[in-house]
Amino acid sequence: MENKVFLWEMDSVRNSERECQLAREALYRALLVDGSVVVMTFNQLADARWMLPILEDEKEFGCLMQLFKMGAIRVSHYKNKRTASRYIQESLQTALKSESDYIFSGMPIDSDEKELLQEILDALQYSDPELIAEHIAQVEQQGSENSGKEKKRLMLIYRYVKLILLVSQEKTADNAPAAQSTPFIDILHTMFEIGKEQLEKYHVNWLELYEEAVADLGRMTIEEANQNKRSCWYDKIEEKREQDQQEQNRLRDFQKCLIDVCYNYTVQSSIEGVVCLYDMPEQKQKFMNEFVGRVDAYHQELQQADEPCAQTDHFGDLDWSLVVEIREDVQKYEERRKKWHLEEKLKWPIKVAVTQIWLPIRNFLFYFVMFLLINIVVEKLSAGFELLPQISTWMSMDMGIMALIETVLFGVIGSLLSKWFAVPDILDIWSKLFHKIWNEIRFLVISKTGKGKKHELRTNN
Repeated sequence: MENKVFLWEMDSVRNSERECQLAREALYRALLVDGSVVVMTFNQLADARWMLPILEDEKEFGCLMQLFKMGAIRVSHYKNKRTASRYIQESLQTALKSESDYIFSGMPIDSDEKELLQEILDALQYSDPELIAEHIAQVEQQGSENSGKEKKRLMLIYRYVKLILLVSQEKTADNAPAAQSTPFIDILHTMFEIGKEQLEKYHVNWLELYEEAVADLGRMTIEEANQNKRSCWYDKIEEKREQDQQEQNRLRDFQKCLIDVCYNYTVQSSIEGVVCLYDMPEQKQKFMNEFVGRVDAYHQELQQADEPCAQTDHFGDLDWSLVVEIREDVQKYEERRKKWHLEEKLKWPIKVAVTQIWLPIRNFLFYFVMFLLINIVVEKLSAGFELLPQISTWMSMDMGIMALIETVLFGVIGSLLSKWFAVPDILDIWSKLFHKIWNEIRFLVISKTGKGKKHELRTNN
């Protein structure tokens, strides 16, 4: 059964350099170390600033596309909007018809670049990203002082449009919405009910700040029609900030964190197949532990917001090609077992070990044993031919005949068995044997060191 997850680190409002790095690490860990299927929302995809470094690199961009194709990353539907392309088109149309400050927060585009926004809209409407490619060619021909910078920017947009079109067309990248989701205001009211006595046993260092923040949020007045909109709560908090003294900034920032926690629980509950503890009354204590952990993680990030990106817990560049290769191998392995109606209960690390260690070695041993058996058969034939003087004399004159027979038999039998048992070609096995073993070593090292390590959730002491 697939383990679907929704990554809070990819929330569109978490767009600082540090937070974007944490989002990439969280995605990397979920896909490679945990073997999960990551489900995104349209909003996360539209405002994916964390994605920019991946789009800048052609190889990493290809890996990202492949992860969507194989269904490792999916996008959840939103209300009557079934594709990411339609979601973004409607946003673009609204921006073009009005004087709104609509901005692709995930893309380097200003709200007043109406011609470029129209070009993106046309490319999405007609499934023709080459419209932007032609724009890139025109910039190259101009050869102006800023042409290199502009070409880089347009290339990001071009790849982004290609990604949106792919996600919208590939069924494997689809994830249905849940039958129903919990309204934001309900989760907010639940947070209001969490008191000091419930939090004291967790020994958190933000208890007093939490009490003050929640009490103040409870006094805020939001129109009923807007109570489920995060942006409206943000606006109200900013109104309060304008009236505050400078020392109240910490309170307002923490209030936004609490709003983000409630918002992400709402989004999580709207995604089919993703476990949301809030919606499970029998898991009340687990939800409480998780809720405290989420707030604590946000509070830690709030304290570290101004630290440079190098202070995150990543250990160098993230190799997305390794993610694609391992997931493709595991996916093929699962499909073969499904074809043979074999039940699959192995955990993800074991599946990785099977595909990167056991299967390559097994396949190599398969050909090795077959070679020995063919050699034995040919030797038996040779011994039998000694009874026939003419054949024996002919074969003794040209010992290469035996080697030729062995090679032909090995090739023919090997091809037939390879087809019947879905074993790769011997040359392919030999060339990839040590590569696969190295993949397993890298996987174990990454898992051990915790690349993209998740925030530890506090538990009841």
